[in-house]
Amino acid sequence: PKVKLYTDEGGKLKGDGRVGFLKEASIPLVLQLADGSNFREGSHPLKVSVATFQMKGGAFVERETAEEKKKRAQAMAALRKKERALDWGADDGIDDGRGLRIVILKNVFDHEEMIASADAALTLQFEIETEAKKIGEVEKVTIFERNPEGVVAIKFKQAPHAEECIGVMNGRFFGGKKITCDFWDGATNYVVKETEEEEAKRLEAYGDWLEAQGSDNDNGNGNDYDDDSD
Repeated sequence: PKVKLYTDEGGKLKGDGRVGFLKEASIPLVLQLADGSNFREGSHPLKVSVATFQMKGGAFVERETAEEKKKRAQAMAALRKKERALDWGADDGIDDGRGLRIVILKNVFDHEEMIASADAALTLQFEIETEAKKIGEVEKVTIFERNPEGVVAIKFKQAPHAEECIGVMNGRFFGGKKITCDFWDGATNYVVKETEEEEAKRLEAYGDWLEAQGSDNDNGNGNDYDDDSD
């Protein structure tokens, strides 16, 4: 986040400031956690609210030059590109910018077992979606199968259902594991990419499977169709 502290004419801190976040979805979480809390032990409680801006004077005066406008446009384009790169939900249709409709479940599965099984992720996705639909309409269930924390994201259509899901799922046992459930913080990327070693093992296993298929066909155990009608 970008922080600005306001000072008086003498350069002394006035006691207020402004914090800018890369993602708008972070704001509700900050309001929930920071408003009314103590910044330091024994200090006055913080007052946190969404910033409001007012125009000074009675008329707007254009001060930007063409070159400054161009630079600002380039900076905004770079910011959007950076935000897109950080948004794990953009490509999967998870994040709508609000975050409070999305819950994160952890310790749902063993990631090594998940990677080893070809259909485990689809099976788990169906099971989680079935349970979640008992609470409310679900838009998306994402299994982060390579994440060692066993992470699953559920996106509900309505925010109250996400809150209810936390009450139902948090601390519950699923498949012999005690899971945790909380709102997505609007920033954390739970995607874990495949390592070179894992990719090599996967390709080797696939090669072994192809070789086994070829061996079965050579022995007459394949699925070739022989037309004996003549």
